[in-house]
Amino acid sequence: MFSPLLQTLLGAFCLCSFITHHQEPAAALSLAIIMGGGGGDEMGDTSMELQADKTIKTRNVVEHTVIFQFKPNVTDKVKQDIVDGLWSLDEQCREQVQATSLGYILHPEQAKGAAIGLYMRFFSKEALQEYMNGGPKSKVVDIMIPHMTGEITVDFESQIEDNENSVYRKGKAFAGGIEHIVYIKVKERTSQDAIDEMVKALNDLNFAPELSSLLVQITAGANFCKVDNRYTHAFVARCPSVEAVQSFSSHPYYIDVFSKKVLPILEASLTADYVVDRVRRLTALL
Repeated sequence: MFSPLLQTLLGAFCLCSFITHHQEPAAALSLAIIMGGGGGDEMGDTSMELQADKTIKTRNVVEHTVIFQFKPNVTDKVKQDIVDGLWSLDEQCREQVQATSLGYILHPEQAKGAAIGLYMRFFSKEALQEYMNGGPKSKVVDIMIPHMTGEITVDFESQIEDNENSVYRKGKAFAGGIEHIVYIKVKERTSQDAIDEMVKALNDLNFAPELSSLLVQITAGANFCKVDNRYTHAFVARCPSVEAVQSFSSHPYYIDVFSKKVLPILEASLTADYVVDRVRRLTALL
């Protein structure tokens, strides 16, 4: 049996997840993030061994996630122009950006009204900062700002298997599906050990046989974005379909991990899911 609190959370969601926001972080929304963002120290070694399997090599990656909130009178055409502009950054910034996905958020009410979600992968914090400071991004931002009320950004480091499909999110498994983004704010004075256990437990979902048909890849880590600290952690899960997101979010294995490792230290959370309608393929594979 689930605890009364967890049962309440499970009953509150219609599609995406049982961990949509249940408490508002105190900080106000700011457009400064899309103007600046990023930051932090350089990463260390990019190749190491997974604790789950000593024979599997991994590398560090930087995950950049943003959800964009728009004024009520913004038309669908304007939103589509913004989506196209964001996709153009993937092409213009290939030296920095290794993988991209974006789309319209399925349930804006679960994402503080955000309408569009963006995910990008980088190999280092330095590459992310180069992208944030670059001219192509600034041009898209100039187009977006008049139509926006705010946005939320979480940047984090994680580890993935060091193979081409996993690193660049290529192949049939990544050709479509749903991007499931969850922002987490842990309670103050939570021990580092408890935080580390939460992050490890979320990343280890990659190796759960019970979830193999529902989960393409999941990455989790601590937010290092200097200009947006409303959420302390995040995870991004690629699921192959809407049905897979539903099954993943309600799966006993995932619920057990969440209830034991996340819920005890959780102060607030937010969920944003969007359909991936386009994924960049490397020129060499076209």
